[in-house]
Amino acid sequence: MSKHTDRRESGATGMSSRKVAQAFVSLVDTLDATADPTVLMNRLVDHCVAFTDADAAGLLMVSARGGLRPMAVADDDGEAQAVVRQQAFEGPGMRSWLTGEPVPALEPSREWPDFAASARRAGFRSAYALPLRVSRRTIGVLVLLARAEGPMGDEGLCLAGAFADVTATALMQWRPEPVRAHDLVTRTQSLISAKATLETAKGMLAAESGLTAAQAGEVLAAYARRRGQRLGTVARSLVDRTLAPGTVTAAEVPAPE
Repeated sequence: MSKHTDRRESGATGMSSRKVAQAFVSLVDTLDATADPTVLMNRLVDHCVAFTDADAAGLLMVSARGGLRPMAVADDDGEAQAVVRQQAFEGPGMRSWLTGEPVPALEPSREWPDFAASARRAGFRSAYALPLRVSRRTIGVLVLLARAEGPMGDEGLCLAGAFADVTATALMQWRPEPVRAHDLVTRTQSLISAKATLETAKGMLAAESGLTAAQAGEVLAAYARRRGQRLGTVARSLVDRTLAPGTVTAAEVPAPE
């Protein structure tokens, strides 16, 4: 019997908002001296088992040669290792990597006989794979395995997807060098400067078009979003006068009838 059967029968996930918040913090705290990539990846699969209907979870990352490489597995019984390794050749994990989309596997024997056989030997009856994406590019896949048949709970799957997204970003931002106190001061000052630039740009738009500061901020954000640019980049262009306020407002503010 699945250790999460009681969750499915009661319709409750057993998760508290505090524990979920703590889990997210543990996945993004790349400044912690003890949080190297291996730690972050292990935390991801552990949280997925703790907060979803999965009885085991595995993480595979895309290698430089273009294949999937197993990186972390969470499994109380130690039977998921082979199933996760199988994803590098066949199964929902491989399909999720190739398509960049979540892939459920409720009846895996029909599409992936080798994966299905490996899963059955380990006692798993269903699976679900989620891509890890950064800037719309898939860098790995998260595979959830359950001993119970049928779909896993939507709330848990949604949470696992969010865990995967923040972990992908954290892994790409991790640096091997320890963060020095001076680095923190420099980064904080950069944030302050960026905010000042944004407020100046909003003021320029407001003065040009008669908008309120809040409306100017919405127009500025819409302009950046439609052009696939960072908000700070557009704000800096306005302040440096390489972008005219009228250009922004003409593109985003409807003309009066």
